[in-house]
Amino acid sequence: MDQPRVVLFGATGFTGRLTAEAMTRAGLAPVLAGRNERALNELTKKLSRLVPSPQAPTWQCADVNDPDTVRDLVSNPTDVLVSTVGPFTRFGAAAVDAAVSAGCTYIDSTGESGFIHQLFERSDEFKKSGAKIIPACGYDFIPGNLAGAIALRNCRDRDEWPSRVKIGYFTQGPMNMSSGTKASALASLGSSGYTFQSGQLVDTPLGTKFAEFTLADGKKYGAINIGGTEQFALPRMNPRLLNVDVYLGWAGKWSKPASSLASLTSPITRSRISRHLLTRLTSSIPTTTGQGPSGPELIAGRSVAIATVHDAVGNHLETVQVSGPAPYPFTAEFLAWAAAMAHAGRINGTGTLDPISAFGLGPFIAGCSAIGLRQVRNN
Repeated sequence: MDQPRVVLFGATGFTGRLTAEAMTRAGLAPVLAGRNERALNELTKKLSRLVPSPQAPTWQCADVNDPDTVRDLVSNPTDVLVSTVGPFTRFGAAAVDAAVSAGCTYIDSTGESGFIHQLFERSDEFKKSGAKIIPACGYDFIPGNLAGAIALRNCRDRDEWPSRVKIGYFTQGPMNMSSGTKASALASLGSSGYTFQSGQLVDTPLGTKFAEFTLADGKKYGAINIGGTEQFALPRMNPRLLNVDVYLGWAGKWSKPASSLASLTSPITRSRISRHLLTRLTSSIPTTTGQGPSGPELIAGRSVAIATVHDAVGNHLETVQVSGPAPYPFTAEFLAWAAAMAHAGRINGTGTLDPISAFGLGPFIAGCSAIGLRQVRNN
C-alpha cells in the first residue's frame, strides 16, 4: 500500500498558497494540486527551500473539469484531501466525490451555507464508503463552534438547561476580502440558509433575521443570519438544545437595513425562476482567483466570534467570546492543523462531521489555542 498523502487541492489560489505554506512549515510534505502546472512548479520550488527534502512538497495537476484527475489525487483511506477550490457550490463536488471514492478524509475551507447543507444531507452516503467529510474548517465556521462549545461546557453543572445558543461573527480592524471570498459570496446569492429551530433544521432565507451582540468592548454590533456548522455541531454536543442561530456581522451598521431588504426581496429571490436566473448569472461571470490582501493588510484585524446561551424561558446563562488571528491566516493554520490531525489518524467517526465531533472537544480547544484562537474576557 502506498504511503498516506496529504493533498492540497487549489494550492495556487489565495487561501491555497497560505495553506501550502502552513502545511510545509508543519512538515506535512503536502502534494500541491491544481490545474496550472507552471504555478504549481514555481510554488513547490519556493516552499521546498523552507524545509528538509523529506518534508518538501511535491505537485500534481488536477482540474475539476476533468474529475478523473481529481480522483487520481487520493487512493487510500488514510489519505487526506484538503480543498480550497471555490466557489464550492460550483466547483466543490469533484473533490468530495474523489474523497468518497477513496474512503478517505476530506477537509475544506468553504463558508457557503448551501454547500455545507448538501454535505450534511449526504452523510449516510459518505458513511458507506468510510469517508470522513469535514467542511468549513476556517474562519467560517471554526471560531463560532469554539465559542459555542466552551459556553455549553461551562453550563454543564448548572441547574438550568441551555435551550438556545446564538452565535455572532465579527472582525476587529479591516476586512480585506480575497477574490475567492468575493466569488463565494456571489455564488451564494439566491441560496437558502437554515437555522436549528424547535429541535430541527429549518430552511431560513439568508440575511432575513437580524440580531445584536454586545462584545467584550461593551459595544453593540448588528449581524444577519447565515447557515453554518454550529447548527449541526452544538445539538450533537447537547441534545437538549432547541435553537441554534448563526449571524454574520460583516455589514456593520448596514446589517439591519440589509436584513430588512432581504426580508422584502426573499419571496422573489427564492422563486424557482429567480434562482435559475441567479444560477445562470453567477455561473457565467468569470471568477478571478489567487488575489487577496498581502503584507500588513493580510494580518491586520482579528477574527472574533461570540456565543450567548439562554434557557427555555429566556434567562441568560453564559456568554463566551473568542478572538484570534486575521481570517485568512487563521484559516490556513487551522486547515494545516486539521490535516495533521487527520494524517495522524485522529478523526472520530465517518460521514459528514462537524469539527467538535471530528476532533473531540479537548483536542479541538487545544488546537484552536495553539494557533491563537482563545477566549477573551469582558473589559
